[in-house]
Amino acid sequence: IDTLAPATTITDIVYTDSGADAAGTLVLTGANFTGTNGLGVTQGDDAKSYLNWDNIVWQATGTSGSTSVTFAVGDITSAIVTNSTTMTITLGADKNTALKATADFAAQGGAADSVVVTNGFIKDIVGNVSTTDGGTITQTYADSTRPEVASFTTASDTGTYGVGAALAITATTDEAVAKGSTITATFGSGGTVVLTAAEAGTALTGTYEVPSGVTTTSLTVSSFTTTATDLYGNTLQTTVPTGSVFSGKTIAIDTLAPATTITDIVYTDS
Repeated sequence: IDTLAPATTITDIVYTDSGADAAGTLVLTGANFTGTNGLGVTQGDDAKSYLNWDNIVWQATGTSGSTSVTFAVGDITSAIVTNSTTMTITLGADKNTALKATADFAAQGGAADSVVVTNGFIKDIVGNVSTTDGGTITQTYADSTRPEVASFTTASDTGTYGVGAALAITATTDEAVAKGSTITATFGSGGTVVLTAAEAGTALTGTYEVPSGVTTTSLTVSSFTTTATDLYGNTLQTTVPTGSVFSGKTIAIDTLAPATTITDIVYTDS
């Protein structure tokens, strides 16, 4: 007979994103995950079936409130008890993608997310329920790497364009940036275009309307400024990617008006 409730505590949760369409992990730090007052599983074993997933909720917090993200055992790939103080929960790719798509996820809401754990999230292998594992934990993130622009591309065809022509420009980043992020790109020949992330993701788009006074045989991006951050608040690097900016397309601009004159008109009747 074992009626001893696990004396587990959870003091920290670190989220790691493995990238687009990939798994994510929640590393729980605390006490008594193993041992006589723990879950009763062997160190290194999977405890996901012994946990009460109704008792852990992610709160994505924004300026106007928060959005709750709940979990089910089917969302979880594994919950490995690494040692007495560490448990690593791996989210399936679909759940991880859905979590990142939540409004105000991570740094996007302007306020810190949290994970609310209700007592009884942790059960041991015979069903005894912890009464010490509850708490609201401010979420931290393993990602401190600044994103980069991978490419500038255009949907417009190779060719020469005049005043008022509309050229569709896209900047693609190497990881998702927050909704509303902007890049203001400056062309080497003059003029700028503002590119905006309509949703959280890797694409920022905009339209460059050719102004007067610009002439070039090959339009290129010389520099850019940005308000963009990734989902975790890391600011976008402002390095222009090397190589062909427009994926091998040559976009020429010619805004020079023809210097033609007409001095005489002779009419002939056939």
